[in-house]
Amino acid sequence: MQEVPLIRVRYAHRFAASLERLGYESGPFLRRAHLAPEILRVSDGFMPASQLYRFLEDIISGTGLVDLGLDAGIQRRRKHSEFSRDIATKPTLNQSLQTLCANSKVEDATAEFHIETDRQYSWLCCGKIAAGIEAARQIELFRYAALIEVIRQSAGPNWMPPIVRFQSVYEERIVEARLLENVSAQFSSSELAIAIPNELMGNTPRPITSKMESYRPELAPIAEGSFKTAVKEVVRTHMLAGHADVGEVACAIGIAARSLQRKLSQCGTSFSRLLRETRIETAKIRFSQDDLMLEDIAIELGYQHSTHFSRAFKRACGVSPREYRSAPKH
Repeated sequence: MQEVPLIRVRYAHRFAASLERLGYESGPFLRRAHLAPEILRVSDGFMPASQLYRFLEDIISGTGLVDLGLDAGIQRRRKHSEFSRDIATKPTLNQSLQTLCANSKVEDATAEFHIETDRQYSWLCCGKIAAGIEAARQIELFRYAALIEVIRQSAGPNWMPPIVRFQSVYEERIVEARLLENVSAQFSSSELAIAIPNELMGNTPRPITSKMESYRPELAPIAEGSFKTAVKEVVRTHMLAGHADVGEVACAIGIAARSLQRKLSQCGTSFSRLLRETRIETAKIRFSQDDLMLEDIAIELGYQHSTHFSRAFKRACGVSPREYRSAPKH
């Protein structure tokens, strides 16, 4: 059964924030992509990559902002995820980029980052983006801008690559952008590739100073997995956003609700069962992670009352939430 490639919700949030910063309302584009604002707040959650692509295609069609990805990618992060913190704390740029390549699917299941080296340059390559023309361009520009920020941690705050190769076709407004000044930009290549002089690869990154974003292991990535596994991660994100409805999840994936139910049935489960399992799994991790009241956890998981949550948990686990939480090794 066909998989559903996932990407972190934080990327949709970055594009929506840039859109607002440039003077456009993000609401209409979010609604057409079936992205509720509450879902964007679950930044560490997952959404189908295809949903992000639809969102971007609609934005560019409606605004003509062909360089939106540059603005979204270059913006300084006020917080850092575990992923970005791990990259930034390696002793050399080479090790930072090797870590980035090895763990890129933690953030984006479609990423195929790798490094190729010749006598003069180390090429940071990002793989072909399988999306529509405008969505692929915006993802590519976002990656380019974000990777420039990663490299600048070691190469200096004003560093620019001598050469960059884009998968996208030539666009004059892109070439004239600030992030491509004095850069030899080549277009219609097989993938995005950024040239880094080999002598920079041993440089030590500057320490990051912004506050690190709290990391939630229950939202750790499932980069590659079954259809059921991918749907469960989308359900988890929607659940934490208060939108755990089969119709909304199906719209996010890009299929009809009936088709989603049929595919889940072929996987030996149902939407309601998947939601129950996700709620219990997330509750268990919340117990070990957070010093939260049971009532708060119940509300976060979508239960109207803590007693409903307690009954559901006991049916699934054989003990009450309080008993499970007080056990020495839950």
